[in-house]
Amino acid sequence: MKRVLILLITVAMYLNLHAKIEINGVDYQISTADIEESVTELSDKATVTIPRNYKSMMGKSVLDVLNVGDPATIYLGTNENLHKEFSGYIREIEAEEPIRVHLDDEMYLLKKNSYNLSWKEVSLKTILTKIAPGYNIECPQLKLNKFSIINSSSYQVLMHLKKQYGLYSYMKQDKTLHCGFAYDVKDKLNHYGLKVHRFNSDD
Repeated sequence: MKRVLILLITVAMYLNLHAKIEINGVDYQISTADIEESVTELSDKATVTIPRNYKSMMGKSVLDVLNVGDPATIYLGTNENLHKEFSGYIREIEAEEPIRVHLDDEMYLLKKNSYNLSWKEVSLKTILTKIAPGYNIECPQLKLNKFSIINSSSYQVLMHLKKQYGLYSYMKQDKTLHCGFAYDVKDKLNHYGLKVHRFNSDD
């Protein structure tokens, strides 16, 4: 037991936590990262803190390099063994130092469009294929009657499906839109409908 404890302490000493965010092909080390996976809100979110030493890059202010809507990927891990934990788009940039960047997952793009569609009868998969072109679709075989979309974004349609039919949607990392009943998404939820991942370089 004593040997195991010493071994664990030794391993912990050499396994340093690391994190970075890649924005438009440029890597930034980050000091904190909060990632929230939420099925109830249909969108995963993340907030990262970029340290003060990135105040300027390539002769420009970082605030001049980063833009709302830029694609971004967060990597977390130990030493140089980093794994992709989140992919999405910049939703907001706080100008104060250190810089905090807020991100949404692929749902960010589904909030930016608008559709007008109507069916007397339609399958759930047809609706999802129409409002999320270019994405893989996973959903149960369901038929809906008299379904209309009027000047609504894809995200608004998915919220309507949740409220009216109890169908929860979320994006997978491989650009797959999953839509199903609560028991289909239970592995992604805790009892609050939320999972949180946190990284802090000071921990």
